[in-house]
Amino acid sequence: MYKIIPNADALKQFQEEIGNALSLWKNTKAVESIRVMAEQTDFYYGADRDIAADLGGYIIILYGDADEMEREFDGVLQRYCTEKDLCEFEDEYPNGQDMVVIRLYICSNDYAVAVVTVQ
Repeated sequence: MYKIIPNADALKQFQEEIGNALSLWKNTKAVESIRVMAEQTDFYYGADRDIAADLGGYIIILYGDADEMEREFDGVLQRYCTEKDLCEFEDEYPNGQDMVVIRLYICSNDYAVAVVTVQ
């Protein structure tokens, strides 16, 4: 499963919808990093932009079992004609037995996709 997060409001709404069912929310450092990314995108490109037509990009949170996340991740990489190892940066946030990984892919001069996985 996945959730596309185009702006800070969508991140808050997703957190409220899914609640504690997703271990991501227990990792405060990772959540703070995701929140900052969403707020920066809103600030520089507008919170009400059309993510398919306008600049900026978005965040994709992948969750579920490992096989499902891998399939979704492969689909994102194919959509943007990139490879897993070609991310601009990768941050890892350990929390207990979980590891939240955030990878930023620069797709063009003004478009990026951040992929978040909980491993």
